[in-house]
Amino acid sequence: MTEALKKNVLFITIDGASDFEAGTKQTGPNRLLFLSKISGWLKEKGLNSIIISPVKKYADIYRVPNFPKYPEQNQWFCFQWFILKELPKYIKDYEYTHVCIWYYDGYPINFDKWEDEFLDYDLVGYQMGDSENDHINGGFSLRSKRLIEKISEWITPEIFEDFAKEHGHYNEDMIIQSKDLGFRFAPKNINDMFSRNEINEESFGVHIDGKSFNEYIDMFLSNYDELFKTLIELKR
Repeated sequence: MTEALKKNVLFITIDGASDFEAGTKQTGPNRLLFLSKISGWLKEKGLNSIIISPVKKYADIYRVPNFPKYPEQNQWFCFQWFILKELPKYIKDYEYTHVCIWYYDGYPINFDKWEDEFLDYDLVGYQMGDSENDHINGGFSLRSKRLIEKISEWITPEIFEDFAKEHGHYNEDMIIQSKDLGFRFAPKNINDMFSRNEINEESFGVHIDGKSFNEYIDMFLSNYDELFKTLIELKR
């Protein structure tokens, strides 16, 4: 772990908590508790970490969603818009050059594999394919302050809607990569050093899609069993 990582990177996880009151095993309170445990562990390591949530019990930054009025305002839509448009104003009081976006399906695993070279890029993340032109997944990703601020200035409801009509989804990471806005995206060898889609000893982090909530807990415990024994309670 380097001083640049501690000084320049703001770790952020965002939870809309729309299912908080439901209280099911794989959603709501259990997910937020899981995120808070990971965030607390990052803080113990001397890193800057925050949870943005409308549930005050877990939030470092409390926010009430405020989104454009579209007919299909669902949770997925609102989350994507928040990342693209509103995030910068919520973290304007923090000092950082980059943010590391993480969730329960993607997080750091090997801090000795962090490279300050990651900070030379505007976007670094798990690259979903073998080609240099393949999509960089934003689920666990490093983004420069320049990128998040410029995207916020650039994105409009019209751009957002037009992209969805053309591609059939609102995926914010794909919107970021859909236009040449002068960003420096990391090449595949750097992305592989940052994150892959499997637990391994070679990359800084991991991002795995498509598992159940309990499977994600199992994956995390396999790396941090001694630190997170209390998370076992979430599975009961």
